[in-house]
Amino acid sequence: MLKRLGVFTAAAAMICLLAGPASAQMTMSAGITAGGSYASLGGDVSGVSSDIGFAAGAFISFDWHKYFMLTVMGQYVQKGAKDSEFSDEKINTDYIEILVPFTATIPVGDDSPVEPRLFAGPTVGFLMNCKFVEPGEPDFDCKDITKSTDFGVMFGGGVDFMLGGGAIMLDIWYNLGLANINDDVDSDTFSVKNQVWQAMLGYRFFFGG
Repeated sequence: MLKRLGVFTAAAAMICLLAGPASAQMTMSAGITAGGSYASLGGDVSGVSSDIGFAAGAFISFDWHKYFMLTVMGQYVQKGAKDSEFSDEKINTDYIEILVPFTATIPVGDDSPVEPRLFAGPTVGFLMNCKFVEPGEPDFDCKDITKSTDFGVMFGGGVDFMLGGGAIMLDIWYNLGLANINDDVDSDTFSVKNQVWQAMLGYRFFFGG
């Protein structure tokens, strides 16, 4: 799974590099990030609550302006939900995602070691695994009744704490699924959508410029 994450991240970074201007003046940064997901299901789904999972990824960013940045990120993230009444009954899904947030930096002074950020952008996810988990029963593979691709939009904020030639990152964002991932016989009348909060800690290093 992590191997696939690396492939998607490298591909996303290459696309962004080819699309961007070959300017020696452009400041770039790259890094890694990891943390937790707090996922649930929306749409026509009821009787479920959020479940905690894991997320990790890598990214490359391009500073188009002093206060604006474009990032391409690839990540592995656990999603799903649990039954509101019987919390041991769960839907566990694993995705590889590509996120392309546009970031605005909030000015706090040129000498400040802290750099707050707000960001938003589109996401696309590729389903890797889907399991219905019920204690005492074999896991049911639900990949065949779940669409392989998900689309959404993410928005949130974060803070960079400058440290040496890089920065420690703390980010929180919400990923709102826009696509109906239900691929069962009643998918036209019953909508299932991913809803995920993420809290991520990472490190970025700067280069270029």
